[in-house]
Amino acid sequence: MKLTAIMMSLFAVVLTVNATAATSSSSDMEQHEILINANRAVGGGISFGGAPTGGNSTTAFGLQGGYLYQFMPGLQVGLTNFGITQSSSNGNSTTNWDFMAGININWPMSEKLENAMFLTLEAGLKHNPASTTVVGATTVTTDSSNNFQWGAEVGKRFTLADHVNYRPSVQILKQKDTSMQVLINVVAFSATF
Repeated sequence: MKLTAIMMSLFAVVLTVNATAATSSSSDMEQHEILINANRAVGGGISFGGAPTGGNSTTAFGLQGGYLYQFMPGLQVGLTNFGITQSSSNGNSTTNWDFMAGININWPMSEKLENAMFLTLEAGLKHNPASTTVVGATTVTTDSSNNFQWGAEVGKRFTLADHVNYRPSVQILKQKDTSMQVLINVVAFSATF
């Protein structure tokens, strides 16, 4: 909850700075960015702080998208991630979705987003559907839940064409009562306009 308060305070400061700053409207400012990610993990992601998974065989494929609005040079706010992940572990298949919003800080802090590094601070919900897992003679049933999650992402844009960027990143996600995950987003692109 402390992280949520810090993020809300940072957001309030940014909005205050934006409201009081004398910003001119420029036709060069790229105000919109559409994000597209796809990832696939075999054997699970990298996690820290949790119990080892043993011999579990896990395969996951996810599609994520997002929209960011640049409201002043170098600062964006918006839907940082809306994703659907299909995973299969030991013959059991589940579909999860997550929704995260936050602030994106770009460096250099300019009106152009091309070739800029970025830091994203985000928070949202992850939906975990009900599932039944059979391990040996034991059956474990889990109810569906919507859990709060937060994260941070660091990456860089590389211009591929006019207004089209390759956007690789490293992302850290933490969900209530689970271990922290580190995701490496290699298949990631964005369009700016």
